[in-house]
Amino acid sequence: KSSHVLLDKQYHAKLTGLGLASIPQAGIVPSTPSPDSYAWQAPEVLRTQKAMKASDTYSFGVVLWEMQTGQI
Repeated sequence: KSSHVLLDKQYHAKLTGLGLASIPQAGIVPSTPSPDSYAWQAPEVLRTQKAMKASDTYSFGVVLWEMQTGQI
C-alpha cells in the first residue's frame, strides 16, 4: 500500500506495515485484508485469503503504477 512507503529527509524509502507479526508456514501467510487496502491486494488474496510472495509483487506493481501516474 502506497501509504506504507515513507520517505526520510534524504528521500530514502522506508517500508512499514509488513505484517511481520505473522509467521509464514509453507510459504503462505494467512491474510485478512482491511477494507481500505483492497486496491493493493492481489486477486488471489481477495479470493482465497492467502498471501504469497507473488502477492507482494502485485502490490508493489500497484505502488509503481501510482508513482508513474500520480494517481491512486
